[in-house]
Amino acid sequence: MKRPVVTFLDIIIILLVSASITALSVGVYGNRKDPSVLVIRSDEGVAMYPLGEDRRISVEGPMGETVIGISGGRARVLSSPCRDKLCIVRGELVESGDWTACMPNRVFIGIEGTDREAPDAVSY
Repeated sequence: MKRPVVTFLDIIIILLVSASITALSVGVYGNRKDPSVLVIRSDEGVAMYPLGEDRRISVEGPMGETVIGISGGRARVLSSPCRDKLCIVRGELVESGDWTACMPNRVFIGIEGTDREAPDAVSY
């Protein structure tokens, strides 16, 4: 008499392994938090603004005024006195870790979320 290729115990083990992989995947990938704060660094200092509140922010730099807008959980440089306007061309900042800078005007903006860790010695 031939033995079945797949036994009842095999099915139980396959189901347990599948459930474990699903639970681990949800725990690792399903726990991502939305970015929460726009950080602006300039000669004036460091300022933080929640991305949930729409607003326009003016930052003074050595060349003049840089205007930053927050709308719909996204941020972008609206106007800047620099020549090349690369900070404006960069477009919207959406995710934690996105950043842009107006180097001539010494204004740096970036999104930091609660899921982001400080850089370590290797990545810094």
